[in-house]
Amino acid sequence: MNSFVRNSFNSCSLLYKFCNLASKNINNVVGVSKSSNIVFNNRYCKEKNTEMKEHFRNINLPYKSYILEKEEIEENIKNRNLNLDENIVEDVINMYDVKVDLIQRLQKLRHERKNNADEVKNLFRQKDKDKELIKKTTEDGKKLKEEIGRLEIQKRKTEIELQELALLIPNSTHPFVPIGDESNVKIVSHYIPSNIPSSFFLEGCNIPVEQLSEEQLSLINNNKKSRKWVDHLTFGTNNDNIDFSLSGKVTGRKFVFLKRVSALLDLALQNWAVHKLISPPYNFIPISTPDIILSDISNGCGFQPRDSASSHTYEVIDPHSHEENRKLYLAATAEIPLMGMFYDKIIPAADLPIKLVGFGSCFRAEVGEGKQSRGLYRIHQFSKVEMISVCSPQTSELLHDELLQIQQDLYKELEIPFRVLDMPTAELGNPAYRKYDIEAWFPSINGYGEICSASNCTDYQSIRLNIRANVKPKDNRFVHTLNATACAIPRTIMAIMENFQNEDGSVTIPKALTPYLKGIDTIHP
Repeated sequence: MNSFVRNSFNSCSLLYKFCNLASKNINNVVGVSKSSNIVFNNRYCKEKNTEMKEHFRNINLPYKSYILEKEEIEENIKNRNLNLDENIVEDVINMYDVKVDLIQRLQKLRHERKNNADEVKNLFRQKDKDKELIKKTTEDGKKLKEEIGRLEIQKRKTEIELQELALLIPNSTHPFVPIGDESNVKIVSHYIPSNIPSSFFLEGCNIPVEQLSEEQLSLINNNKKSRKWVDHLTFGTNNDNIDFSLSGKVTGRKFVFLKRVSALLDLALQNWAVHKLISPPYNFIPISTPDIILSDISNGCGFQPRDSASSHTYEVIDPHSHEENRKLYLAATAEIPLMGMFYDKIIPAADLPIKLVGFGSCFRAEVGEGKQSRGLYRIHQFSKVEMISVCSPQTSELLHDELLQIQQDLYKELEIPFRVLDMPTAELGNPAYRKYDIEAWFPSINGYGEICSASNCTDYQSIRLNIRANVKPKDNRFVHTLNATACAIPRTIMAIMENFQNEDGSVTIPKALTPYLKGIDTIHP
């Protein structure tokens, strides 16, 4: 057995041992429940006996707030630069007025029909029955029934159209979020490892010189002159660690085969991130998520493009399904199935916050152009470890800061240079109230690129998925939801390959990962 195969076999054995260790210790995780039982559905949630409605037609959207806060909502849509009709809020309000009018008319007609039915009964009880009057009154009742049926259909259509339109209105925005496009991003902080990677050039980093020590400046200047550097795609292709050519024949463009040490790095990064998060002080509960989700859940999380042309989602055809209006998608992120676990559930307030870490594959049909989309930076399928939290409205901002700190702790342990950004309004999308991005330094683009994001979605998702907390008897309130990337695997592999190259052309693997690789600490050219 050659040394590579032997090391690979031993690495896989070690990964299995770590997973086995985690499974043995998981019942001892503290700070996540009031009970040692970890059976998820029974522990946390009291499920309602209702079926999932197609297209979420019974969502309790805050229509009255749209009326009271019309100008603020219109300004928010403008600031987010969303591709929505400028009159969308006015249209929602007008359609809501139509719905209210229809409800009132139906209530009046039902009252009239009840009186009509009572009158018919009284006419039949009389000794001297007036047949003409009975006939006329009965016909009046039939007309009332037909009118009620017609208005019911009209009301149902109005409700569906109203909700489909109102679902496009984004979440509100945190008052401290910068207004505008990406050029208005606020740089919160930088992380520069004490032993600066050889690829970390000062030009383009946007770091004031005064933030660097003399030793760091010397390292940068020496590294700029002393070595030949290659991008991750060249490095990984030359040593048969990254194979886009073969995947192009098997699955098409922008899919990849990770091979040899890169394949082991994929597993190691997942195991490292999950192992860190399920351990104190973080104490997340690990969840292996399904890759296929119902469109209802995806839409409820805010992943709802207005047309197929703008969709980055892969649709799955189920040959056994007879529900034409209920689609299946490949999950774009573990956030979606993780949030779906709470669909239409009432959570005891004492069990909040709930913190889960999900791991699995992500599928995204998006494509990009230019240097930043080369290689592993933007591919259609990739592994990712994702954190989510469900909490009370009073604690969501504190938890947002906590998730951001966890992300920084993880990437500091890998010693990858990064910066933290407070994202402006045009970069928030629909669900996020506030979003932080962490960008790693990528020499191949001579700049930074996103590796993590952390979003506070407040009650945007919980309203659409009907997730509530039982605060006190007969008092159920919508929770807040948050999501944050723990580790986006391909971009992290890319950052490792580009930032940790040595004079001999090899790449040093971060020390934090070597225990998950049976001691493998180098990728050779």
